[in-house]
Amino acid sequence: MSPSPPSGKGPADTVQDEPTDTVQGEPADDAGTLPGPEVEVSPHPPHPWWAHVVVTVLWAASVAASTAIHAPTGLLRLAIGLHVVGVVVALGPIILMDWYALVWISGLRRFHDVIRLAEAAHPVIWLGTGLLLVTGAFLAPNLHSPLSWLKLAAVLVLLHNGVTVRELGRRLIRLRGPKSPHDIHSTLRWPMLSLFAVSQLCWWTAVVIGLAASFGRHGP
Repeated sequence: MSPSPPSGKGPADTVQDEPTDTVQGEPADDAGTLPGPEVEVSPHPPHPWWAHVVVTVLWAASVAASTAIHAPTGLLRLAIGLHVVGVVVALGPIILMDWYALVWISGLRRFHDVIRLAEAAHPVIWLGTGLLLVTGAFLAPNLHSPLSWLKLAAVLVLLHNGVTVRELGRRLIRLRGPKSPHDIHSTLRWPMLSLFAVSQLCWWTAVVIGLAASFGRHGP
């Protein structure tokens, strides 16, 4: 029996045909491969700088308007009520997403269930956040109080955090069903965990200070 004719492929061609687990644009580990699932991302993902500019301008406009608007009692009460509605609309889905993430870690939900929930919740969260910015312009915060500025700073961080979470979600949705955070490469895992921690910290900081302002006589 005569040997089969050569395929015409050299060693370099053979290596190129072999599948790889590396992630484009992500560093590899010591073995040259990544421990986590493959992520289909470009080497230079677009950075939404314009979105950060937009949320900063909206935040500044709300703060500036709050110094110029002196709402009558009836309008102030309406603004406070709608402000509370904005907190519920925005914070509720965030708590639900965090709960789904814990359920995923326990193995009772798939990773893509969490991502789909996050994709569906983002418009609702931004709707509630927008309501907070609009109604906040009528609340006349005490800008001489450090607590007021702490709350305002927390809101600004939340806005930028939300923009970054949105972009990170577009990369996480391309993962191949990780079972736990350890299955996600560190270049995505640590930003994900950090953004969720910042979100909870800033939301509850703003909520607690807002409640203190509502019930305290000399609140922010």
